[in-house]
Amino acid sequence: MSARPQRSRVALSVRLLLLLMILVGAGQLLQLPATQDIRFDRYGEGSPITIAIHGSPGTRSDFTRLGPLIAGTVYALDMPGFGDSPMAAQDYGVDAAGAVVLDFMDRQGIDRARVLGYSWGGAVAVEAAVAAPARITEVVLLDSMGIPEAEPIAVYPLERLRYWVSAPFLLAYPGSLVLDLPTRHGFLRSYLDTDLKQVADHLATLQTPTLIVHGRHDTVVEPWAAERMHELLPHSELRWFDGGHGTIFYDGKVIAEALE
Repeated sequence: MSARPQRSRVALSVRLLLLLMILVGAGQLLQLPATQDIRFDRYGEGSPITIAIHGSPGTRSDFTRLGPLIAGTVYALDMPGFGDSPMAAQDYGVDAAGAVVLDFMDRQGIDRARVLGYSWGGAVAVEAAVAAPARITEVVLLDSMGIPEAEPIAVYPLERLRYWVSAPFLLAYPGSLVLDLPTRHGFLRSYLDTDLKQVADHLATLQTPTLIVHGRHDTVVEPWAAERMHELLPHSELRWFDGGHGTIFYDGKVIAEALE
């Protein structure tokens, strides 16, 4: 007879814990954009100034090994909804993220800078340069996304449909479960809000000098995609390094050599 009340208390405790988690998560989701609260790591000093944008999922820690090896001053950002930066009730597409980069430059008193984007961050770098070409001295695309045909489904409408169909599973797959709530939220929102067709259209008109640095063994964004972006970009140079999409996490030197 005593087992049932005990089970009831356990069930009630579980329900209360779940309710608390939902309330905490909802509170974070309702935070308004606050780009002055963008968290960042700074490496080095002097010129040139580089703004480094992580992948998705990702954080400013993507540049822990690479950042100190880049000449000048590097600001590695946590974009809204990633890492320690607050969630934002805004669009999480790459054009909105590009505006965040420019706002960060304003708040730091940075007039002009180079923008280095890794993976998803590469598309953000392109959009920042399109929005303010006079302020971005160079775009660096590191193992960068940028063209829809490099996605798993090359047919654009079907690829967008895949995004929406697969979205509910992103919060439950094993790789997502190791992420904290803000980063999971940012990952899902950026996944849904990013439109690579828009980025590809901008590549052909971008006048900013662009350096494409890509791993010869990248299996996430395959090397042919880098070659295609090089063809689309009128003012670009393509350099290879001996590595893949994850090389940035364990060997910054080989990428830094390609950058310099």
